[in-house]
Amino acid sequence: MKSAWNPWELSRPKAAMVVNIFFDSIAAALKKGEKVTLPIGTLEVVDQTRARKYQWIRGRFRVIYKQRKSIQFTPSAQCLKQLAGGG
Repeated sequence: MKSAWNPWELSRPKAAMVVNIFFDSIAAALKKGEKVTLPIGTLEVVDQTRARKYQWIRGRFRVIYKQRKSIQFTPSAQCLKQLAGGG
């Protein structure tokens, strides 16, 4: 069966929509705490272990916590090989 999608007929607005859907789905998965695996590597949400920061705010001594989570990218073995010049 022949595919109905012809890559040569994809307009710029439709291409932009496809790219936005791709990145929105990655963002949604990361917000749920899921690991996203791509051919170039893996994206995952990790907890940050940062010390507390104390600051005097509006006449009170307060404890401020910095960002607790971040996104970590781990490149795949194939990506590392290409970056090292191995082809």
